[in-house]
Amino acid sequence: MVDYLNLTSGIDAYMRAYCTNPRSDDSCPFGYCAQSDIAGILVRASTYVSAMCFSILLQFSKEEDSIKAAFYSSLLSGYSLILTAWFSVFKGNLSRFHALIVFYIVNSPLWSLLIFYAIRSLFISKHHRLYAIIGRHKPVQLILVLGWGITLLLHLIYVLLPQSASHFSQRSCDTTSFLVQNRYWIGFSIYVAGLRISPYWMVIGLSFVVISCVTLIPIIGMRYNDIRANMLVGGFFAVSDMIRAEYPFIYFLNTVISPFIYWVGTVESALQESPIDNRLDLPFGQVLAVFLAIPPIISVLKLHKHAQKWLVNLTWICAITGRPLPLKRHSRQFGTSRLASGNTAPEGV
Repeated sequence: MVDYLNLTSGIDAYMRAYCTNPRSDDSCPFGYCAQSDIAGILVRASTYVSAMCFSILLQFSKEEDSIKAAFYSSLLSGYSLILTAWFSVFKGNLSRFHALIVFYIVNSPLWSLLIFYAIRSLFISKHHRLYAIIGRHKPVQLILVLGWGITLLLHLIYVLLPQSASHFSQRSCDTTSFLVQNRYWIGFSIYVAGLRISPYWMVIGLSFVVISCVTLIPIIGMRYNDIRANMLVGGFFAVSDMIRAEYPFIYFLNTVISPFIYWVGTVESALQESPIDNRLDLPFGQVLAVFLAIPPIISVLKLHKHAQKWLVNLTWICAITGRPLPLKRHSRQFGTSRLASGNTAPEGV
């Protein structure tokens, strides 16, 4: 008897054969088939690491070449996942569930920010904090980011189409998938998982709110007049620049760490409906994803010379160690150094 039909010797061989071309009208006896090339554990880990490294470089690096390398590496990773998903849909090998997962994975908070600033660059000519990488004077990078935004929108529209207008596999499994049945609430699966699976995910989902409240409320209380003055002159972006310049650690927590926690928690909680994707295997797609994460990691490691100086000058580190606070805080942005405000301010927390 063919090995994959011999269920007494294990189900893995049978599942590999079954998932080669799963029927869309069966009773979904084994749940969703794994999609290791687009939702495997190494693909997800590589995407998380690349996004975090890119965020760190945008925040702290003065080397535009390193930032551009991380930019193209992250963009290549995202486009490769989307194109792989579209080819799988065309062949009828991708479920609607995994199409949603792909959207979760590639739609990181960082890329949402880049798309926002790219659109802003089209209508507002003045400089912004990401102008050096997606300003009007960088037409290729600007077009790539805008194209990425359009690609994400098209992907989401197709995912939300009814069954009669789409070409997904394993449609019978969609009737039992909470994520698919409630796909219009996309982005909140971490809270759904907390209610239906484990409160652990709910705690993760709320942690970014706690971080923001604990860190920002004291600043608003202490610097209310300055914040109000900046808001009247330059609006929200002026306040953001002030916090970034004078409180870099708090700014990093609220603009990078908190959204990153929510994003990773959303992806991982959504995948609780398909635990088979958490199996560690090494197909070509997962190995390639690991190599794509190497360039941004190397770029971040090069920042170690500046990391110590930055850390020891943080306000809370100075308070613990007894070191005096620096008199002024300079904001470094893509190699330029500018005083963020006219006031002398502490180094920041």
